[in-house]
Amino acid sequence: MSTNDTLDKVALLHGVLFTKNYSLIEFTKIAKEYDFNHKLSPSMESLFIVLFSLIVLFGFFGNLLLVYVIIKKVKLKSSRCTFVFNLALTDILTCVLCIPLTAVRLLLTHWTLGEMLCKLVPVLEALYIFVSSLTVVAIAIDRYQSIVNWPKVIHKSNMKYIFLMMWMLGLALALPMFVFHEVETVEVIPGLLSLSVCMERWSSNISRAIYTLVVLLFHFVLPLASISMLHLLICKFISSHFGSKLHSRSDRSRRYLVRQRKNVVLLSAIAMTFAFTWLPWTCVNLIADFSSEHFRSININLVSAVCHVLAMSSVCVNPIVYGWFNSIFRQEIELVFRTFCVGRSRGNDQPPSLKKNSFFLYQRTTTLSSYVRHD
Repeated sequence: MSTNDTLDKVALLHGVLFTKNYSLIEFTKIAKEYDFNHKLSPSMESLFIVLFSLIVLFGFFGNLLLVYVIIKKVKLKSSRCTFVFNLALTDILTCVLCIPLTAVRLLLTHWTLGEMLCKLVPVLEALYIFVSSLTVVAIAIDRYQSIVNWPKVIHKSNMKYIFLMMWMLGLALALPMFVFHEVETVEVIPGLLSLSVCMERWSSNISRAIYTLVVLLFHFVLPLASISMLHLLICKFISSHFGSKLHSRSDRSRRYLVRQRKNVVLLSAIAMTFAFTWLPWTCVNLIADFSSEHFRSININLVSAVCHVLAMSSVCVNPIVYGWFNSIFRQEIELVFRTFCVGRSRGNDQPPSLKKNSFFLYQRTTTLSSYVRHD
């Protein structure tokens, strides 16, 4: 890649204005009006810092609460809960290791964190994307099995191998980000201005295009197609099997119908939130890799930041969709809030026998409810 090509790429992706030599007077004049290290205006940068901070805050504590509930409660040990645990753990690691460094890369032009972090940040982001997508598909398959009573494809005894396969496949798909990212020093104005830019440097445009299509396939197309197909199969199963059951009008049949309708709504919510959070990011990356000239007339830095905020907001959405919308998880989460926020002071005033009876009463109630509620 020639120097001019590098400067053009920096100008497109990082907002640098200079692609030719300037006199010292011209440089001084423009430097007063342009902050070379910040890609966005101060107000927009502050806004995105607040947004990323809120995503990290709510995503971290929401998923941490979900992990706590799954670990502490013996009854939450099904294969579906184990998948939710894996998704929550992935989201926690993303909030701690990925989002802060990704925000630095999105908002600042000059990369000061070194070569290794330049390579690790894209790898962590890609690893999160692939593992969470595969986990979402596994949850949808498990839910389909539980509703349709299909022969188990996912057995609890094989969970550790499934998780190992997910993480190994995700790491394998993310490794090209480590290989083809590097810190490049760009002399924008020789002797006056140089930038250290963390950027992708592929051996050819063909290899870059192939990798973009692989990411598109494994991260977006296959997961969304799988969730949508399972949703349609569940709807077909419910419509074909409930005509013969509803004539009895028994309480058990009505409860079963309500439960399965809730599952259909939940799968619809999963598909819609997955598409809403990841579709903009996917489209922008696809256009940038195959037709980058379309971004020359718009603020690509702003567009990229907005798409990343939507994509990373999935770490906040997942605890709601997979935790709060699940009645069993919701009961346990409410119990945690009552214990730590409200019930601790009141609980200490109760006699030991009352506290013991309350525990067994709650345990008996939730145990009985588990026989009629599987959502």
